[in-house]
Amino acid sequence: MTGGDTLCVFDPQLRFVPGARLECPGRMLRGIDAYLRQQYKDVFNCYLSDKPAFSSQESTMFRFPLRTTTMAKASDLSDKEVTEKMVMSLLDRFQSESFEVLLFLNSVEKIKISIIEKDGTSREFYHAEALISKKAKQDRRKFADYVAECAHSEDPLHELPTHHVTYNLDLRDNNKHQETWIVHQRIGFEDKDIPNSIKEAHEANELGLLPRGGAAICHNDCKQPYSSKAPNQSRNYQKCYHMGPKRAFCFLPLPIETQLPVHVNGHFALDHEARRNLWRDENGGMKSDWNKTLIKEVIAPAYAAVLDAKRAADFEVEQNPFTVSKAQDVKRSLESYHDLFPSVSKTTDEWKDLSLAFYQHIDRKHLHVLPVLRSTRHDCKPRSRSHHQMTLEWLPPTGVGKDEAFFNTLKYDDAGRTEMANTIKPRKPRRQVLVESLLALGFNLLDHSATKIYQEFRKSEVDVKSVQPESVAKFLKTHASYNPLCHIGASLPAPLRETTFKEPENLQVVLHYCLSIREKQEGNQEHMSHGHPVSDPQKIKQEHALRDLPLLLTADNILRVFDVSCPVFATEYADLVPTQPELFVHTSCVSDLLSKDTDKSVQGFNANALCRLMPRVLEETLFGNGRAVILNQSPITPPQDWVYRLWEFFGHEVHRGGTRGEEVFQEIMGLFAKWAVLPACTHSQKVGQPFISSNVVPPVQPGERYLVPLCKAHTVVTFDQMSISAQKNKVAGILRKLQCLELDTSCLHTATALCYATLQVAKRFISSLTDHVGILKVLNFILVEQELHGPTTTRLDTNEATELLKYFEEEVRKLETDPANLQMLRSLPLYKTIHNKLISLITTRQCHVLPAGIPTAEMDEWIKRSDAVFLEKISKLEGLHKALGCLGITDADVYQKYIFPNIDHLSDEAVKVHLEYLRNMLNGMNMVEEHTRTRESLLASLRHLRIIPSQRGRRPVRDFYDHNHSVFREMVSDENFLPEDYRKEMWKWRQFFIDIGLIHEVTKPMFLEYARQVERLVKVTRSKESRLTEKSNVLVKYFFTMEKLSEGRFIEEVSGIRFIAPVKAENALIELHSQYGAKGDVLPFVCFKDSVPEDEQELCWTRANLLPNDVAQELRRGDAEDLRRRLGIQAHPSIDTVTSHVTHLCQHLSQQKATETEEGANSPSACKTLWKVMLKVYAFLSEKATDGGSLKEKLGNVPCMVVEEGRRLVRPDQIAITLEQSHEIRPYLYGMPIELGPYNKLFVSLGAPEKPTPMQYAKVIEDLYALSKGEPLDPNEKIAAYMAVSGLFRSLKPESLIPFGGGRQSETQDTEDAFQKSKCLYLPSQKETLQKSTDLVFDDAPQFTDRVKDGFIYTLLIRLKNCNLSDDEHELINRLPPQLRPKNLSSLVQEQLCDGDEQMACVMGTNCVLESKLSSLFLSAHFQQAIVRLAKHALGERCDDKKVLDAVEEFASSITVCCKRELITRLVYKESQEQIKDSDGTSYCFIKDNTLYVAHTDAASEEYESFLCELAEVINDGLGRPLVNLGPLSMVLSVKDPSDIPKKLDRAKIKRYTSGEQDNSPLPTLGTPIPEIFHHLLTSNPAHYFTPGDYVGFEVYDPDLEDSEEEEYTMTFLYAQVIKEAPALMDLTFGLGKQYVINVGHTKTVSAADLYKFCRPSVSGPLVPFEGEADEEAPSAAKPPQSLEDAMEEVSNILEEAWKLPENERKKVVRRLYLQWHPDKNPDNVELATEVCKHIQAEISRLEKGLPRRTKGGAGSGGFGFGGRGSRSGGFDSGESSFSSFFNRWDSHARFHRRQREQFRKRYKGGNLGGWRTRSGQWVPPRTDGDGFPNPREAGRWYRQATADLQAARDNLSGPGTSFEWTCLMCHQAAEKALKAVQLGKFGKYEMIHQIGGMAMALETSCGDELTGVGDAAMDLSSLGSYLGCDDVYLRARYPNLHPAPRVPHDAFTRQHAETAVRLAQTILNMTQDIWN
Repeated sequence: MTGGDTLCVFDPQLRFVPGARLECPGRMLRGIDAYLRQQYKDVFNCYLSDKPAFSSQESTMFRFPLRTTTMAKASDLSDKEVTEKMVMSLLDRFQSESFEVLLFLNSVEKIKISIIEKDGTSREFYHAEALISKKAKQDRRKFADYVAECAHSEDPLHELPTHHVTYNLDLRDNNKHQETWIVHQRIGFEDKDIPNSIKEAHEANELGLLPRGGAAICHNDCKQPYSSKAPNQSRNYQKCYHMGPKRAFCFLPLPIETQLPVHVNGHFALDHEARRNLWRDENGGMKSDWNKTLIKEVIAPAYAAVLDAKRAADFEVEQNPFTVSKAQDVKRSLESYHDLFPSVSKTTDEWKDLSLAFYQHIDRKHLHVLPVLRSTRHDCKPRSRSHHQMTLEWLPPTGVGKDEAFFNTLKYDDAGRTEMANTIKPRKPRRQVLVESLLALGFNLLDHSATKIYQEFRKSEVDVKSVQPESVAKFLKTHASYNPLCHIGASLPAPLRETTFKEPENLQVVLHYCLSIREKQEGNQEHMSHGHPVSDPQKIKQEHALRDLPLLLTADNILRVFDVSCPVFATEYADLVPTQPELFVHTSCVSDLLSKDTDKSVQGFNANALCRLMPRVLEETLFGNGRAVILNQSPITPPQDWVYRLWEFFGHEVHRGGTRGEEVFQEIMGLFAKWAVLPACTHSQKVGQPFISSNVVPPVQPGERYLVPLCKAHTVVTFDQMSISAQKNKVAGILRKLQCLELDTSCLHTATALCYATLQVAKRFISSLTDHVGILKVLNFILVEQELHGPTTTRLDTNEATELLKYFEEEVRKLETDPANLQMLRSLPLYKTIHNKLISLITTRQCHVLPAGIPTAEMDEWIKRSDAVFLEKISKLEGLHKALGCLGITDADVYQKYIFPNIDHLSDEAVKVHLEYLRNMLNGMNMVEEHTRTRESLLASLRHLRIIPSQRGRRPVRDFYDHNHSVFREMVSDENFLPEDYRKEMWKWRQFFIDIGLIHEVTKPMFLEYARQVERLVKVTRSKESRLTEKSNVLVKYFFTMEKLSEGRFIEEVSGIRFIAPVKAENALIELHSQYGAKGDVLPFVCFKDSVPEDEQELCWTRANLLPNDVAQELRRGDAEDLRRRLGIQAHPSIDTVTSHVTHLCQHLSQQKATETEEGANSPSACKTLWKVMLKVYAFLSEKATDGGSLKEKLGNVPCMVVEEGRRLVRPDQIAITLEQSHEIRPYLYGMPIELGPYNKLFVSLGAPEKPTPMQYAKVIEDLYALSKGEPLDPNEKIAAYMAVSGLFRSLKPESLIPFGGGRQSETQDTEDAFQKSKCLYLPSQKETLQKSTDLVFDDAPQFTDRVKDGFIYTLLIRLKNCNLSDDEHELINRLPPQLRPKNLSSLVQEQLCDGDEQMACVMGTNCVLESKLSSLFLSAHFQQAIVRLAKHALGERCDDKKVLDAVEEFASSITVCCKRELITRLVYKESQEQIKDSDGTSYCFIKDNTLYVAHTDAASEEYESFLCELAEVINDGLGRPLVNLGPLSMVLSVKDPSDIPKKLDRAKIKRYTSGEQDNSPLPTLGTPIPEIFHHLLTSNPAHYFTPGDYVGFEVYDPDLEDSEEEEYTMTFLYAQVIKEAPALMDLTFGLGKQYVINVGHTKTVSAADLYKFCRPSVSGPLVPFEGEADEEAPSAAKPPQSLEDAMEEVSNILEEAWKLPENERKKVVRRLYLQWHPDKNPDNVELATEVCKHIQAEISRLEKGLPRRTKGGAGSGGFGFGGRGSRSGGFDSGESSFSSFFNRWDSHARFHRRQREQFRKRYKGGNLGGWRTRSGQWVPPRTDGDGFPNPREAGRWYRQATADLQAARDNLSGPGTSFEWTCLMCHQAAEKALKAVQLGKFGKYEMIHQIGGMAMALETSCGDELTGVGDAAMDLSSLGSYLGCDDVYLRARYPNLHPAPRVPHDAFTRQHAETAVRLAQTILNMTQDIWN
């Protein structure tokens, strides 16, 4: 039963239904009435119509009678009764199937199984439902409609366009299972070339099938509980429907398992009987062809589409980078994703064909379904924990360039085995590193999970590619191309860490892979490499060429490109040249390069190359100078492993030389001769083993380590001979004792073992015990060459020396042959003397005999201590001694060589004997000239000998003084005079002692020493016993008697020694400051240097020594000037001395004078003395000082300026020369005292400005801050601070620059410049404290002042007016340098809109004029152009037009205007967004969440100007602040009509620009009438939706007026703009019942039925609505019907919806629908329109009668019969209806529109109609300002109202209680409407102004003689009660504010005014009566 009134009965046994027959086994009964229900109550009760759940008018109820036992016996169908168990079994099976049954059904959305109990209650057994979004449901409905259209189409199947839909379907049941499926359905063959059998069957109507199919994929992992009430319910994965086998559907599931991972659906041809399997023909046939074609051309594309949708759903969000942790989830998802691809091998029959077609379709359509998972910030470092991010990219199977994909078929060995790799131990599998590196480079290596489908593509003959070395190398070489595929990450060369590789391991793996191109075995056959043919094996070998590959990693970890012009070394010895790593391949890549035959970009490394690079390795001056280097004393030492590597390299080179080994050895010897590279060491005695005499020398124990150049390798010895003699063993021990250099073998082996080859190479360079010459050289180096640089610490005994000589005795004959060897033997100190000493024979060659006469006293003492000249006779050394001889010797030589050196060992008596012998001998030599040299030699030797006894032992004669000298007597102690026994016989000894050094004169050094001695003693004691004064006096006296003073620097040295007794300064001066150097009452001794004569003490007593007058007297001699100068004595103190004195004195006194007492420095006497001293100082400085800058540098910061008559000292910068006393800020800032006037220039040079400077005032405030320590200022401090602030800002005025002398920039300017650079400034706060200016806040937002109170966390700057500053505070603050300015309050505080519940709605509701005006303004093109124009006007060429325009468009499209009664805001801190306490307030406007909130402000109110200013600022902020001056923007915002904006900007002198602005925009003015010639362009179709911003036609329509038969009704339309959608009257389809807020010059809420869309005019064909480029989200208008059936269907649907509306709205819809289909409005389709109009009348009659719509099959209203579903009005006569009276009138409207269209086409025959396109693409007719479309019908209406207004004025004038002002106003209204009637009649539009005087004069000018005099009459009327020409009576007659108080308009206008107004108005109406028509 359907709808409760239609019953369908099926009776297959033909037993129960009357009239049932075999051909039609059943019957349909319509119109079930109550009688029938009563008669068959048992039947109808079973349909449960009494239960709401089963009585819906839109539902169909099926009832299946159950077969009882009795019925089973008589049944032809089955003899089994239906039991409850069978029913429940069927229900269970139906339940299991019903969940997925809903997948491909469009109409069935829920399956519910209920059981009705015996008591009548209903119990739900099971239900399953399909949930789908509203949008998806619409899409599916459209698809279903298209399918239905295709079903009725007679077009060939292969011509049907493909159509498809994809949507998400949520399946859930009452068992709390939920699954989300992605379903794709499509219709139409992808390939239109289908088998002929199908075409023929379709043409013959034998097919009955549509090319329709689909596929479904489960979108979630498993069945989920959808109810939140069971969160802990476990999932039953075994019962998840999506995890079961996938089946084929023919809309309902078939029992066919496809082995596919998805469900597939198709309109299959099924088998005959059960229709449960696909049709199969053994020999083929149409149905088989159909199924195959359907699978290949429909289902396979559907499968691909649903897979792509699944991919988009699962991974589209992954297009943004995600973390590594999430990447694991993505990889698991990818595994699942690839499992959704079909397996060609697992499927069979038609499903295998489906799999093949699926892969081929993906390839053919280039679907991006293959994933590349790569890191966006590559970091392949093994075990890296960096949280780099990943991204997922999708590629087609066979793309090119950046879309070329490669399957990851890498094997384990492709990246190289770990054990074959370089020294870098991989921490990841190398294959994984290779994969990550290729991905990071941008190589499109598919995710490994995709590998499983690689073979599936290949089996499907899709030419996909796998990764190969050739493709990788080709890819890498694109890195430097214009559009590279390879992304290295940096411009090469670059550090590896900055490139994509990051780590050497990553690069090495890629390089290894690129070099793994294998040689092919067969040279003639064609080679294939995964789709890349190679015809010649040689080409594969050439792939080893490295040129242009960006894989060159040098040892400095810099990545480069292989280049044959810049080859690098590939060697294992790159570490030998660590300073040039760029020349060597990184060790990680060496083995790969050495093992391959590469090009010339890589070269070998040999000794010659190393030698060239040695200066870059070792410091050549240290290691390359041919000298050995002691490593522990060298500032630079090469590492031991470097030495080992070097010798390993030498061994490698010699070994590599093979037969040329000796040649290579000699080459190395020559190349490295001067380089200290041979490791050597001494044997450590501490750790060394005891030397045991044996045939084997113990191994060396390294002590001191050396590096020896190869040219001195012979000085190094080795003792590791297998067997040697005992003598040689002893020699080895002796050599080790002498610390000989041995080969340091520890440097020539690794940590585990000695390298034998390296050791043998090193031994070829050094000496051994079998080489006597070599050992001689070793000993010569140790005992001779090293002795030259210092004696060795180890000495040999005589036996050891003899052993060594015996060793050489063996080869003495061989040694004698070479003089060089003999010379080395003589130099060895191995020869024993008679005194048992070892000497060298290099200087002593013979024995000596003592000459006679030498005293024998204590001879043994000096002989045994002297060098023996006789050698001990040793028989085994005769061969060596033979070459040695002894020379004769003299007595003088004996004394000098033997006795003198040992004289300390003789007694005093023996010494005196030798002295007497020598005195006599020397006296005798005076007589012999040839002995002079010998004599001098002896005397020289005696001067150094300690021969005079004293208390401290014997001392040389030169240590004693002549006791007869006066200075010596005062300065020298008695012990320094000769002993008494010598002094007694001084006459004998004097000359002898003087000859050998007795001190008998005071030399200059001695004088210096004595003077320093006095200086030192002064520091220790000042006692009388010290006789310091006497010593000083004798020295000073002797100084001036000394000869040759001017020679050398003696005078200069004496000048600085403090040995002169001091002079005391005057007591008055000492009271001010202690004397220079004084410690208490003790004065220090002074020196000559920098001393000043005693009479100049006032200028310098604190910083200079005072010289006694007697000394100064000595220097006043005429010849003493040079001496005074050299002594550094100042005749007058220097500038530096005086400035230092002033600095010291003033700083000292300034601290004392800070007190207020009159004691000490403040006493009158002290002040008087100070004044006197400072005047003398000023006079001195004024006279002497020439460099003012230097003087300022010294005294500029010193308080050296005396003020208050000596009472106070201040700095020069505390003085302003012209500062008046009344403006002084004592004690911080003074004017210059008048007494100091003569020194004006001096003070200026010290930095005292002419006028006070900002820096001075800033310093005053800083001093006050230091004094107050941040606490509140006391009254005096406050006064000083305010004075300083006032002076500061006044001094910052530009006129403070003072020209000073000769055009030079003044010092004041310099000081102000310094202020501009200062870092800190203190200013007073409102808390009466001083704070840093940058910590204060300047109140630049007065609107916030009263709202930031006690809760404000910042401190406000004091109001500057409190400091007697009356200027603009903003300007004053801006005078400060930027770094010193306080923060602005506006930068810290932000205003926020309070919550919505605190805001009150606008008083005007949705019809707010202000809201609509602003909305229209923002949407207008004029506003956008105005902003760009203002921005360019302000910024000029710097303005970015596009950027500004984009900002305006974004603002206009996103902003919503919302008017409130008032806006309540609060203040918050910008940084923390914390609310400021008690800061709530109101605001005019505010932007929040793309909504502009405005407080309703009337344009006539006093606040409107403030409102516009704030609105301009808010909008400028919303636009990104493109404007600087907001005045013009306020003007733009104030316009009533956006079209007036260009003119306003012109009047404001805003420049025009050619940036797209159109001064004469075609945009119509809102609220103006639409010319009648355009009325036919308004589409009458009522089924339209509108979007904000649309320009529409608004009909001023009154249904009641149209009902009137008295007057002819004319349609009137106004230009309008949609602002927004208002709440709907009713929620109906077709947009009926909707309401919109529009702007028609004011805001108005209207019905959608009053709004008309414009359609673009077309020269030929019917006019169709121009929909524009509507928003995708907006519902579109209904499509124009394609047939009469569709048109009637649509009309019926619209009328049925319209009948739900109120009567007035219903009438509007009917009227518009009738006009839409009227034949006169459809001249190109008259027949169709005529039939539809008849149908409209018939449907209106039906609906008014309440009759149901007729079903299809009846005759249409026009007599047509339809087999389709279109006509539902057949069988009804049009009859009479309540609308019958309107049809004639509407026919008249239609005819009028037809005439308009004909006129329009005539007028625009040439197609010159431009029109205007809105931002959304909507077309609107152009403005008609200059086209002149007369509108006499509208003009007549205006004139008729003008006549009525004038009559009302007359009635008011003649009636009681006349208001004359209203009479004048009504007359003005009558005249205005009459004039506008003329404008409409002549030009089709009127001006939106009220000044009738100007309006009339303009009309008089344009109309000529027809309106002569109308201008004067109108101006007289508009000027009544005021001066002629004021033209504003319409205002003055209404508003009191336009009259002087206390008068109001009622007082101002008299009867005379009123009568004149009536007369003038009548004149105007008479003059215009015939003109408007």
